[in-house]
Amino acid sequence: MSSTSDTSPTVTSRSAVIVGAGPSGALTGLYLVRLGWSVFVVDKNTENENENTNEVVMLSRRGLGVLRDAGGFLDSERYVTLEGAVQHNGHNNKLTTTQYKNFVAIGERDLVASIKKSIEKVKSKSGGVTFVYGASLNDIDFANKVAEFESNIAEVSSTSYDLLVGADGLDSATRNLMCQNNVISFEQNSDRLFSKRIKLTNKSLTDTVWQPNHLHTWAHGIRSVTATPSIYGTYEITVTLPEKEESGRRNNETKKNWTWSSVLDASDAEEMLRDLCPELILDSDVSDLIDSLIDRPLTPHGLSTSCSRLSDINGSCVLIGTSGHSIWPTLISNENANLETAQYLGAALEEAFLSKREGSQGSATPNSNTKNSRLKTDTGKQKNALTYFERVRKPQVDSLRRLSEHGFGSGDVGVERRIENVTFFFKIFWLNVLHKVLPFAFELPVLNKIEDPSWGYDDIEDETKRESGVLFSVFFSIFVGVFAIRFFGFWATVDTIYDVVKAIVVGDSSGEGLAVAVLTAVAAVTAAWRIWQKWSARKREKRRGNMTA
Repeated sequence: MSSTSDTSPTVTSRSAVIVGAGPSGALTGLYLVRLGWSVFVVDKNTENENENTNEVVMLSRRGLGVLRDAGGFLDSERYVTLEGAVQHNGHNNKLTTTQYKNFVAIGERDLVASIKKSIEKVKSKSGGVTFVYGASLNDIDFANKVAEFESNIAEVSSTSYDLLVGADGLDSATRNLMCQNNVISFEQNSDRLFSKRIKLTNKSLTDTVWQPNHLHTWAHGIRSVTATPSIYGTYEITVTLPEKEESGRRNNETKKNWTWSSVLDASDAEEMLRDLCPELILDSDVSDLIDSLIDRPLTPHGLSTSCSRLSDINGSCVLIGTSGHSIWPTLISNENANLETAQYLGAALEEAFLSKREGSQGSATPNSNTKNSRLKTDTGKQKNALTYFERVRKPQVDSLRRLSEHGFGSGDVGVERRIENVTFFFKIFWLNVLHKVLPFAFELPVLNKIEDPSWGYDDIEDETKRESGVLFSVFFSIFVGVFAIRFFGFWATVDTIYDVVKAIVVGDSSGEGLAVAVLTAVAAVTAAWRIWQKWSARKREKRRGNMTA
């Protein structure tokens, strides 16, 4: 399918091959065709996949803002706008919140179809987008810029390119070939949880559960069930469990410690659903639902991917979406970050090819003239764009990956993970308490800004570190105060604090020695805190992903 455009100028006749016809790959095609590029979008799957592959994704303000920026639109007949979320606590107890309000729930294939419609509205004198399905990437000749595909279509079996874009998912053939050719290295880290997804019609929901256009959740520690509405009158049910029982885990919870290894047949599956989400299904026949659950393959729930680079140093190959970065779905969905990366790439190329700035003005040396002339070529512009993209986007996705893993464990289901969970939620709880008690002094946890496109992920990560320091200072001050009152008495402690403050503020010499001692102690504690933070950061940077070969 090729496209034409009546709004974008013809800038170049360059060609691109995009591996992967998912939302981020299609969106990159939209950006490139607006620049006049000839684009092949190649996907290993067939076009006519069954409905069960149309996985529902949720778009926040970030993802929706990207589509608006790209000139894309969503077909109103293909998505549901959420009104909030319902948290179920068992025994028909539930809490309705405004979380996820105004998010859009849309099938992945429906999202791609909407982007394709936007591509069709773009006219280009030299460019166009062709989608090819059922072609698998076999090899890449990086030196000659040729991609080899296993396909019955002759025109794509061996395709030359100016730009190769890998958007082919978690198990990316593009990324793997780049790694094999020593272009990049990468690691992956799993949360060791696995999910199965099934479709459930609305008529299967009880009256006590049914709240249209809401995301429903049943959470039991690391085990969870979510129900996401779709436009087709169904809910996508996602059941998340460990694959095997945690070693040393005591079976002292009210709910059975379900694992996928303990769900062996239909009776186990039905018992598991009734145990974890009793309000979800009727007492009537649910055999079709149970059979679907048993037949579905396991998919990783959280698999983070970190690449040494998102692009090659020559500026001819780049990774976007989960090919180049993926996260644990604890704070934000992968799809929003994937669309943002496509936006960053598109914006970098638009800036390079549409900018009227021709380099430095005035006198120039022969060497600088040579450099500027290279930058004015299409190849130079492309390399410059990918260099900028690498410099700006790579730190962002690295911060997002760390944020998604932080507080949700090291990837090993065990004691260390539970300790991290407890400390993480302890921090979030007390930040909320401090905000409620002293709203003029304490903000809500910055993680509430994770869906706000005006906040960079690296800014959010920096702010979380500052929040940890503030919370440490508050509790350390309380501890010192309680200790002093316990051993020296209330009024003696007050007098001491008064003398220290007076010595610091007005320079009263009577309390000068005590003030120096207090400030020295504070400096020592602060230094110890920072050393611990740096040690923790280095430990995480050096860890090897538990799914890395």
